[in-house]
Amino acid sequence: MRKLKRPPVIPESQRLKVVASLKPVDRAVLGKESGDIFVIVDEIKPDVIVLGPDQSHDLDDLKSKIYKMGLKIDVKKIAFREKSPLYSTKEIIAKIKESRK
Repeated sequence: MRKLKRPPVIPESQRLKVVASLKPVDRAVLGKESGDIFVIVDEIKPDVIVLGPDQSHDLDDLKSKIYKMGLKIDVKKIAFREKSPLYSTKEIIAKIKESRK
């Protein structure tokens, strides 16, 4: 992630707790340091993988690799995300700087 974006302001452990607390989420996990998403997919064998609108994975390629692993996992991509205050790290940093004036 850090190759594509600036380092997050909110620690990953806190973001994980937020996602895990969502009603439709049975289990939330952090990815492996290896960067190979299939390590964690094979380990937990989820029913569904949901990609955010800013994730650049090729859905057909992802589904094909999952199928070749012998797994039956539904893969979805969120088409859009609601714009809200503190939507991105950039906006969080701006808000922090603004509050220090």
